[in-house]
Amino acid sequence: MRERLSLGERVSEDIGIALLVLGGVAVPVGALLYAIVAELRVWALVLIGVGILALIIGVILSREQVTRIISTRQGRYGVNTIVMIAAFTVILALVNVVSAAVNARVDLTANRSFTLATQTQEVLRNLEQPVEAYGFFTPGDEAGIAAEGLLREYALLSDNFTYEIVDPETDPAKASRYNVDQNDVVVFASRDRVTRTRQISEQEFTSNLLLATGTQLRTVCFLTGHGEHSILSTTDVGMSRAKEAMERELYVVRDFGFASSGRVPEECSVVVVAGPDRDLEAEEDGDDEGVLLRNYLGGGGNILFLLTHQTPSSWLILLGEAGIDARRGAVVDPASYAQPDITTPTIRADGYLEGHPITAPMIDRSLVTFFPLVTRVAPLPEELRFPGANVVPLAFTSDRSWLETDMDSLVNPRFDSQQDSRGPIAIASAIEFPVVGDETGRIVAVGNSTFASNQFINSVGNLDLLMNSVNWLTEQEGLIGVRARLNVPRILTLTQRQANWILYSSVGVLPAAMLLVGGWTWWRRR
Repeated sequence: MRERLSLGERVSEDIGIALLVLGGVAVPVGALLYAIVAELRVWALVLIGVGILALIIGVILSREQVTRIISTRQGRYGVNTIVMIAAFTVILALVNVVSAAVNARVDLTANRSFTLATQTQEVLRNLEQPVEAYGFFTPGDEAGIAAEGLLREYALLSDNFTYEIVDPETDPAKASRYNVDQNDVVVFASRDRVTRTRQISEQEFTSNLLLATGTQLRTVCFLTGHGEHSILSTTDVGMSRAKEAMERELYVVRDFGFASSGRVPEECSVVVVAGPDRDLEAEEDGDDEGVLLRNYLGGGGNILFLLTHQTPSSWLILLGEAGIDARRGAVVDPASYAQPDITTPTIRADGYLEGHPITAPMIDRSLVTFFPLVTRVAPLPEELRFPGANVVPLAFTSDRSWLETDMDSLVNPRFDSQQDSRGPIAIASAIEFPVVGDETGRIVAVGNSTFASNQFINSVGNLDLLMNSVNWLTEQEGLIGVRARLNVPRILTLTQRQANWILYSSVGVLPAAMLLVGGWTWWRRR
């Protein structure tokens, strides 16, 4: 049939077929470029448009040839294949566009290692003014790659947060604008504030983000001078990990002593008294330390008391004035303890007070806490409390527990019905009391400090109890929750009944079951 066509018609048909081939290649290539290479999306759209135009013109110029091809069996198969390829390409492009527009990911790691902290997410979602971040790094710098990955996570959570990685050598004007004269610096800039940091970490980035917006960070002050746990110590009995945990939640953490400061520093949002083993002292040329703490509380201050089973009496008297009955001695709980120490009670979901901001998230997640040598910390009767104070117990041991006051018998403690009384025993309490004007003061007292030490703080729910208490004391209830774990070994705590069941079921039940199955099989085949 082609021989019947004139020369011009043949040329037109050849051009049409060439345009069909060109369009058939240009459209899928353009779609793939649009889906895969974000930087070339404009050119990809141009290529797709040119391809579609080529296909339309090609069909018009070679319509008779196209009709003949489609009318054959092979032609129909070819058209069907082209349609499926085009549909697949369009679907692939749509999936990439939707996935780029909608950030939906699932972090399946046990410690949620690839998820920003709840506190950072809250800060970004509540960001009310634009903040720009500039990372000044040379291309290929590992620190720059890490910073860019972290900044990208921030940008996904807020339209008011943008970032840019800048090479100070190729863009010296921007480096000069933010007074950056060296590499490996990240700048956070709002309308009227600029902050800088060289540390690549979520805590550092979020702190600088808040400072750039003018947010004042809260300060946690650890009291020293009475044998308390040190926030600088990295030993098992130190509290350097507690300090790091508080800094991750955007607190400024420092220590202070009355001997040097003569008072509680004004910037302290909360004072932590962590395991004192010496009494409060009376200064010869100044106020009694107990008076200084009472004045701080009277001005609307907040204190977290982490006691021991041998806390000196002056601290117990101070708590008693507020409405807390704190004792000396260690709680023994044979029904619920961390193996193998019966003097280390464990608190499970049914041992927390329902409805309180500190303990409610722990009940929701069924978190366990444990306390080596914990003492009784319970509310006093209402008539003995500070007027207007609201005192509530936060955690209880089981009804089989008792307070052992004979320290010599802790090696092999036994319940004495003549001297001891059964639980439940409150081992943590919280107070909220009125002060001058509409101000209120808050106290949380826990009958143990070891649970927050470096050795135990990252076990089960211990960290959550500590941080929830600090957040409640600083009136940061929005930050209270169950936070991600550090990459540390996790300890399984069992009751005696659970431990016995694991022992007997593995040693007795499973072998017995195998013997029964084997005997039954032998009987059937004999």
